[in-house]
Amino acid sequence: MKVRSYLNLIHRFQSTSSAFPCSRLTNDEIRAHRLRIFTNEYQSQMERIRHVEEIEIDVRDSIQSIKLTLKRANLG
Repeated sequence: MKVRSYLNLIHRFQSTSSAFPCSRLTNDEIRAHRLRIFTNEYQSQMERIRHVEEIEIDVRDSIQSIKLTLKRANLG
């Protein structure tokens, strides 16, 4: 089963995105932000459907505007 989630993360991650101005982010902070997004979405999907093959997220917030995909091989 292929699961795709399209989320508007502005309201969900406001505390994360407003904590760092865009120009001062390091690569480690960006990676940590993406990891939080995937961890939250993975836990949410596992609670609902118990089987996740792929997570696809459209991120649009003050930090970045990007489409992220995580395949099953990378899921914990």
